Amino acid sequence: MGDGVLASFQSISDASYCAGALLSDIKRIDGLNLKIGIHLGDVVVEGREIYGNGVNIASRIQTLVRARRACLNRCTGVAKKIHQGKCRC
Repeated sequence: MGDGVLASFQSISDASYCAGALLSDIKRIDGLNLKIGIHLGDVVVEGREIYGNGVNIASRIQTLVRARRACLNRCTGVAKKIHQGKCRC
């Protein structure tokens, strides 16, 4: 898989803006195939650990995204399709 990053934002618009800025900036870097999965959902924070459905679904979305793209899940119907392996971004 390579390196990964988990980021948490206060709003979906902040997450979307960050994803757009990152994807715009990486156009200048050959060989960097960033894939971004964004999910609006609950997470649990305990000390330095972050987990929960919000994290799990965002991780699954990221695996379906084509290189140098982002995919935003904004409804539970999409989440169900992801669990069934039917969603493509």
